[in-house]
Amino acid sequence: MTWHDDELRNELRDRLARGAVSIGPDGEVFKMLARLYPLADSRIDWRKLELRVQGGSGDEPDWTSRFVSFFREQRDVHGLSGRVIYAGDGVTTLAVQADMDDMIEIMPIVLSYPQHHYFVSERYRWCFCMSFENAIDFGLPAAVGFSS
Repeated sequence: MTWHDDELRNELRDRLARGAVSIGPDGEVFKMLARLYPLADSRIDWRKLELRVQGGSGDEPDWTSRFVSFFREQRDVHGLSGRVIYAGDGVTTLAVQADMDDMIEIMPIVLSYPQHHYFVSERYRWCFCMSFENAIDFGLPAAVGFSS
């Protein structure tokens, strides 16, 4: 457990107490992503997905708001629902799970950590990523097929 894990737990303590979010280790998330999504240099190779939607990249003043808006837009376009799992691949080692609305509410918190950010459906049927370099992607692998 890292200092950032403790900080994240502290920031989510009220939501944890009322059961709106749950937290566990992130290892299984990355194992499943590696199993179901094509990789290049230990990251998802977005070009090889059945569906890929890019949400932008580069320097903008507020990438967190842009990501949240992109997430909501893709949720609405593709009818995404259910529980969402979040994991970062840098300074935190935790996976956070919540329903869609609660996850959207905590996105500004989890996106504040300097790392690549992954949001996946509970069954890994779709994935969003905001990279450390502020590239935003959404996609689904051919092996799984589309469903929320």
